[in-house]
Amino acid sequence: MARTNNEYREIVKLRDDTQAALRHVVPADKLLLAHGMDNFSAESRYRRFLASKQVLTDAELQYLTEVDGMHHFAIGALQDPNEGVGVARFLCFSDKRETDEPAVAVIDSYQNKGL
Repeated sequence: MARTNNEYREIVKLRDDTQAALRHVVPADKLLLAHGMDNFSAESRYRRFLASKQVLTDAELQYLTEVDGMHHFAIGALQDPNEGVGVARFLCFSDKRETDEPAVAVIDSYQNKGL
């Protein structure tokens, strides 16, 4: 698996013609992720974390934002530089691709728009 280019940026047009900017998740995104939890319904938080979760701990924020781009890869979607609307990530647990684990979280107001 090749390491990705951290300069990746892309603007995508959603089904309702709104746009979102895609880029790699970086350590400075901790606050965006913490605030993003406020934009999930209890059901969405449960579906993502398989638990009743209100906030992300400092350790979880570190884990979710300090990714290596090779074994833990994450792309964030933003409405503007201060509003995260989704994250897609995967974890690779070995050199065998069969063990990759994907996870996607999109805030409620952006769900079903094709993000």
